[in-house]
Amino acid sequence: MLDENLAIFYENSRLKLMGASAVEAIDDKAFVLRPPASAPRGNGRDVDLVFMALNHGNEYGGLPVVNAVCDYIRKGTISPRIAIGFILGNVDAAIKGRRFIERDMNRSFNRGMAETVEDRRARDVEKLLKRTQYFVDLHQTIEPSELPFFVFTYQESSLRFAQAIAPNLPVVTHWGRPFSSADDSFTSDEFVNRCGGVGLSIELGQKGFGVYQIAAGIKVCLDAITAVTAALADGAEFPRVGEAANPIYTWGDIVPYPAGRVVLDGGLSNFQPIRQGQRLGLHEGKPILAAKAGLMLFPKYVRSESEPRPAELYRLLRRPSLSELGRGDCLVPAQ
Repeated sequence: MLDENLAIFYENSRLKLMGASAVEAIDDKAFVLRPPASAPRGNGRDVDLVFMALNHGNEYGGLPVVNAVCDYIRKGTISPRIAIGFILGNVDAAIKGRRFIERDMNRSFNRGMAETVEDRRARDVEKLLKRTQYFVDLHQTIEPSELPFFVFTYQESSLRFAQAIAPNLPVVTHWGRPFSSADDSFTSDEFVNRCGGVGLSIELGQKGFGVYQIAAGIKVCLDAITAVTAALADGAEFPRVGEAANPIYTWGDIVPYPAGRVVLDGGLSNFQPIRQGQRLGLHEGKPILAAKAGLMLFPKYVRSESEPRPAELYRLLRRPSLSELGRGDCLVPAQ
C-alpha cells in the first residue's frame, strides 16, 4: 500500500495541470498547485496552504490523505482558489518502515546542518515552508488515540486556525520551551511560526493505513482549504480564542524515562484518564505510580532491546485557563 501511494504522489508531482490548477514542481516529493489568475499576496509567502505527510516515516496515514485531496482536485470535485502545497517528508524512513533513519526529522528544522538524511531533507523542505502562509502537518500516534487532536506550539493565530478547521477537536498546545529539544532545532510547525506563517500539526490516530484515520485526515484537509480560502480570498476572520468548542489542553506533567529496566503496563493510550497514584508499570520491579491525575499522552513502550531508550516515559495533560495561554511556562500554571 505504501508503494502504491508513493507512486500516485510522484505521478501527481509530474503533472502540468491538476484540475484547473497549474502544478509547480518543487522536487519529486513536493509540489504546489496554483489556480488560474493566482498572484503572490505581497508578504513573501506565495503558498497559501501546505500539507505535509511522512514527517515521521512510519506514520503512513497522511500519504493517502494528501493523495485523496489531490484526486478531488484532479477530478474537479473541488476547485481551489488558493495556492496549495503538498510535501512528503522522510520517504527514506517510510520505505524502511522506520520513524527516522539517523535523526528525528521533526526535531531537525532550523538546524542549518546537513549531517544526516533528515537534516538534508529538512533543509530542502524549509525552502517551501518559508514561503508558506498556513501549514498543517499530518501525524499519527504510536499508541491508540481516543480521537484525533491538534498539537502545536502556542501562538494565537495557530489556535484560531485550529478552531476554524475543526471547532470540536481537542487542542494540545504548549509554550515556554520547545516541544522536546533543548537546542535550536524546531518541529515543522514551530519553524513555520518562526518564519511568520501559521503552523500546526494534527495527530489523526494510531499509525498505519487505518480507514478512520484517513477519513479524519481528508476532512481536516478539506476544512482547512475552506477556512484558508475564506480568510485569504474572502476576507473572513477565524474564530476568536475560546469562541469555538475545542477543549484546550497543555502539559500537566512530563515524566522522564528512568534509568534501569522499565515495563509499562499494557493498554495505555492517548487521552486515557489517569488517576493520581494509579499504577502504570514497573521500574526495576517496583510499581510506577502516577504522581498526578490527568489525561495520558504519548506513553513510551520499548518493545525490543534494539530500540533507543526514550527521553520521556509519558506526558499528562491538564486544562489551562484562556488567560494562561502563552504566559510563562506551561508546566508552571500562571498565578
